[in-house]
Amino acid sequence: MRKEFSTQGSELMDSRRGLIFSRCAYGQKWTEKGCAGRASDLTRLDIFNPQTKAVLGVWRVPSVDELGAVMAYFSGQAESPFKHGVKYWTSTRAAKGMGYQLMHYGPKRGIGLTKAGTLLANSEDEGHATLILVRKGIR
Repeated sequence: MRKEFSTQGSELMDSRRGLIFSRCAYGQKWTEKGCAGRASDLTRLDIFNPQTKAVLGVWRVPSVDELGAVMAYFSGQAESPFKHGVKYWTSTRAAKGMGYQLMHYGPKRGIGLTKAGTLLANSEDEGHATLILVRKGIR
């Protein structure tokens, strides 16, 4: 385990960035055996709207850089909440304001990532993806 990450129950602490990530995808619950249940399949409109932001409270959608760091941490670990071939939402805007960047988890480049921004969702392509949440932690 890299020094900047530690786990406590359903959370993964990133001491370098001062962030706390959910260890399970949105819709799943943490158990002693890992993530249980089915991850929610969400559109851009599902997550980037005022009602959802109110429900999430202090939690938010991570940026490409934030999600990339936690994906790299989990690469190759059995307890990873990330599934190969699944797309994950980020809060990073795509080029020319055409929506938000998605990240694809897969066995490439030794850290389980494809190039950030290779998969895009925009107002014409209401793609579906799942979500890992993040919130500010204590430094």
